Order: sequence, then C-alpha cells, then structure tokens
Amino acid sequence: MRFTLTCLLFVFFATHTLVAQTNANSEIFYLKSFKTRSPNGYKRFIDQLFVGKKQTLSSQMNQLRVRQDKDLNTFTKFSKASFYPISVYDIPNDKKELATELFKAIYEDILAEANSKPIVHVEIIIVGYTDLSDDKKDLICYDWFCKNNNKTKLAPGEYELYMSAYRAKSLSQIIIEAFDLYKEQFSAFEQVQIDIIAEGRGTQLPDEKEYESIDDKRRKAVVYWKIIN
Repeated sequence: MRFTLTCLLFVFFATHTLVAQTNANSEIFYLKSFKTRSPNGYKRFIDQLFVGKKQTLSSQMNQLRVRQDKDLNTFTKFSKASFYPISVYDIPNDKKELATELFKAIYEDILAEANSKPIVHVEIIIVGYTDLSDDKKDLICYDWFCKNNNKTKLAPGEYELYMSAYRAKSLSQIIIEAFDLYKEQFSAFEQVQIDIIAEGRGTQLPDEKEYESIDDKRRKAVVYWKIIN
C-alpha cells in the first residue's frame, strides 16, 4: 500500500481513558491510551484494549511491560507493511478502508493461535521508520510536531523520530479500529488484553538489508505481534 499525498495533519486524541461498553455481567470493553518513551529513547504511543470482568481490570492494565524494550526477534512479523511518501505520516481517508482490510487479518492470526486459551494477553508492536529524505524538513510537519509535543524547536534527530512515530501511530489507529470487527470473537474468552505499541525509530534501518540513504523502502511502518500468555 503506497500513499502519494503531501504532508497531512494527523489528529491524535490526547491521553485518555475510555470505557467503551459495559454489560449486565460486568464484562467491559476498555481502551486506555497514553504516550511514553522506551528505555532507548524511542517515542511510543500505547493503547491497551481489555475485554473481561471489571474486578480484574486495574491489576491487568497497570503492568509495566509496555514500557520495556522489545526484542523484535521474539515476535511474529505480520505479512503486510505500510509505506509512506516523503514528509507524510498519516494514512489518507481514501486509503483507510483498504488499510483496514489488509491489517485486520492480524486479529485472525491471533485468534487462530489463542483459540484454546481462556485468558489471552497479546502485544502488537508497530514500528515506524524513515530515511534521510527528511533532511529538508517539511515546515508544516515540523510546526505540528512542535505544537503537539510542547516544544518550540526540535533537537537534531527529533524530527525523524517524530515522523517515524506518527507513521506507526497512524497504522496503530487502523488496527485499533479494526478490533470492533472481532469484538464478538474475543468476548468468548474469559479475559483478553491487547497492548498496541506504536514506536518510532527514526532513521534506524528496518532490517539488515542494504538501503540507500534516500529510499522509499525505509519510509514505512512494520507490524509485529506475540501472545504473552
């Protein structure tokens, strides 16, 4: 999936806690969102989805795993990735339906592996990258990164970190919204927690392949997942 638009403004809803639905049996669908940084300094957007009983919610959602560094070699790499043009970090509206169709399958993979477990805890990590084409920084993006991160200017390398992080966040939002398509299947479990971590790694190379300094294969977001228990 390849986008061809100029810089778009991606609206990120501020840190919030949302109870989406509660039924008579005290089963809830819950979403908690916040921003943080990894121990390596990578910017992260974290969304935690929970399906289960109210009394188990607080003990499960407060875990610190989402703040730890992640060894991607221990995760399953999803078969699809999202690619972006220079200075673009959002998925345009006319491509979101296609993106949902492509990336909703991650839940099918998770359900297939977790079908015999009563309690399921999943981590989905979306890692964003960029190349060196952003050396000539887009001023609209630059100003927006500053405004939404309470900065007057960005330190060297921060522009690229934000660009890659918001690419990851744009894809994580697609994956979060696609959860509604599988809510009924996940409700069959006694308890489900899905931690969705969007992380930007700036100009770090996505893998050990050879790349050019300006390379459209580096401007992307890649998805990994793992069942914790």
